[in-house]
Amino acid sequence: MDIFIVTERLQLHKESVQWFHALSGAGMLVGGAAAAFLGQKLNPRVVIFVGIAFLSCSIIVEALSVWVYLTAAMRFSVGVMTAFMQIVLGAIMMKLVEEAYIGRVNGAITPLLMAGTLAGTAMAGPLMKAFTLVPVYGMSAAIILIAAFASLSLKLGGNAANTERSAVHLD
Repeated sequence: MDIFIVTERLQLHKESVQWFHALSGAGMLVGGAAAAFLGQKLNPRVVIFVGIAFLSCSIIVEALSVWVYLTAAMRFSVGVMTAFMQIVLGAIMMKLVEEAYIGRVNGAITPLLMAGTLAGTAMAGPLMKAFTLVPVYGMSAAIILIAAFASLSLKLGGNAANTERSAVHLD
């Protein structure tokens, strides 16, 4: 769908998509470094909620933007937030899941994420035929915002004693 943002909203050539992806990649490098320094100091539930809510808002901003620099800044920011969230979620998983099961958990999560991506991609074509670009992006942002609020109900583990007790029990 990025091609539609670049060609329809920004009035650029389709080859310009690569520069927006490059900005996102650079943002991921910055986000990874930021997560390494700040990840342990922040509340994971807040990071997840703010990250998902930010991604929802960024979809709307990118869909409505007709300014190249605003869209470029959002792509960079999305890269930062995506990498930050992935690293924080990975750290949470490593704390909550016993070492022997980390591969299995990743093996279950990855196909679910890919299935969601494929389902969204499959729905994008028919939705674009039925609506215009901005409403389709708006629907996407609304679904992601619902997920952000749902993330507030996540239980990310208890105190260290409970975590230690469950790890001992599973051995």
